[in-house]
Amino acid sequence: MYHVLLVEDDRLEQELLQQSWVWQNGDFALAATAASGLEAWEIVRQGNIDIVVTDIKMPLMDGLELSKLIHDEMPNVKIILLSGHSDFQYARQAISLGVSEYLLKTVKSDDLLEALRKVAAKLQEEARIYQEVSDYRAQLQNNRQHQRQALLENLSLGIKPVENQEQLEDLLGFSPDCQSACCAIVSYLDDKTLINQPEHLMILDSQQAVAALIDNKEIISFAHSLRETCLIFCSPRLPEAKAILRSIQTDIVRQQRKFNWPAQPEIALGGIKQGLGGIAESFSEARFLLNFQHLFGDNTLLFIDEVQPMNQSSYRAEQTLAKDKEAIARVMDQGSTSEVQGIVDSLVGRLQSLNMSLVFIQYTFIDIGNIIRQYLLQIGENPDTALSEQSDLPNRLLSGNVQNWAKDLPAFGQYLAQTLASVIDLRNRQRRFQYADVILKGKKYIDQHFDDPELNLTSLAAVVNLNPSYFSNLFSHEMGCTFIEYLTGLRIDKAKSLLRSTSLSTLEIAFAVGYSDSNYFSKIFKKITSESPRSYRRIG
Repeated sequence: MYHVLLVEDDRLEQELLQQSWVWQNGDFALAATAASGLEAWEIVRQGNIDIVVTDIKMPLMDGLELSKLIHDEMPNVKIILLSGHSDFQYARQAISLGVSEYLLKTVKSDDLLEALRKVAAKLQEEARIYQEVSDYRAQLQNNRQHQRQALLENLSLGIKPVENQEQLEDLLGFSPDCQSACCAIVSYLDDKTLINQPEHLMILDSQQAVAALIDNKEIISFAHSLRETCLIFCSPRLPEAKAILRSIQTDIVRQQRKFNWPAQPEIALGGIKQGLGGIAESFSEARFLLNFQHLFGDNTLLFIDEVQPMNQSSYRAEQTLAKDKEAIARVMDQGSTSEVQGIVDSLVGRLQSLNMSLVFIQYTFIDIGNIIRQYLLQIGENPDTALSEQSDLPNRLLSGNVQNWAKDLPAFGQYLAQTLASVIDLRNRQRRFQYADVILKGKKYIDQHFDDPELNLTSLAAVVNLNPSYFSNLFSHEMGCTFIEYLTGLRIDKAKSLLRSTSLSTLEIAFAVGYSDSNYFSKIFKKITSESPRSYRRIG
């Protein structure tokens, strides 16, 4: 059974459709009714509607605007439009909005049922296609290669495998009872480098070089991402594992030279651990080495046994500070200056309690500076000049000149709080300017085109180059009324002026202020002024 929503602002029309024998058919249930597009959208968003039968001409949000919202946000819901006009413009616009059927009022039950059945057939066909796609994806998931990839990723994360011993041996290519294992990560590119065609070709050649070197050895490889290959050494001897990784680095560098690539690959090897369960721990150690490569100089080939013991405490400290860094990123983008001091105090207190080396603390400052730089770039500001124009603060944090602060955390906290407050002030000024410009442009367009019957929220949002839903919220917030309320008020004010100063007929005035239906215009006019156009002219 399909659940239908009926949207009609004319009470008589709505009652007639509600009383139709169509709903006794058994295939379609009238789940809800609404008197406006806004009310209907709230019902549709709840997710229990399959088909919407809606009038076009309605206050607040018309049927075409509602259809656009449904088409963009909930495309699985099908739409049948009702109209008192056989106007081709409406039909053409309805087609562009993905409307399934277009019926003229007053609708006969036979015609409505036929339209509902056509829409139901489309829903059934879409459901069949969706099921076929789902079945195909399920087959891919069961594919041996996908199973193996999922198994290896789970092992690297410490997730216990669900496969039995025989399945594990088949997927891994070695006995799951192996006494020991260690993991390495080969990183071809850092996260900041965009992957275009040259980079992609370089990575493919590098991956082939890795595959050739580990062939016929007790080493398992899998792609953790396009940028990285992960290696699992089974029952390894550490000197041999290191020698293989050195050969891999040499071969990759040879491949990269073909592309004139300046940077070397970064390779990290975790420690030897016991059994399959130790893979995640070794993988975590390798990941740590890559994350903190800057602490170990220019070396791009890192082995966990050669950099301990500092690494473990640094890794735990970095994990502890991650939430503070996330809070800094959030407050710049969404927060207020009143939140800044609490976030900074939390960070400084945590740094004091961790008792880390000066090198680690300096790295933390540089990382925070990079977070701020990236946000300023994101909002279109030059990090090297934006804050100096905001205040007289030196750009020490953003330039990485942080050595002295490592010994004076309170001074760092004071500077960071001032910097974040300046960033937030800059963000707010920029957004206010952008919003004011957008609203001014939109309002000017409405004032100049209010007489266009095709003017709606979607077309106006396209003019200011914003999403209709986002622009609607922005317009309401800045103007204190919705788009449709502003447009309707403007049209009625213009109509009042014409009624007082001209002898134009109601039909002519309706057309002059943007209404193609004079009856609808009269209803709206009376709803707002409590007078019909004729009475208003007589009184005025």
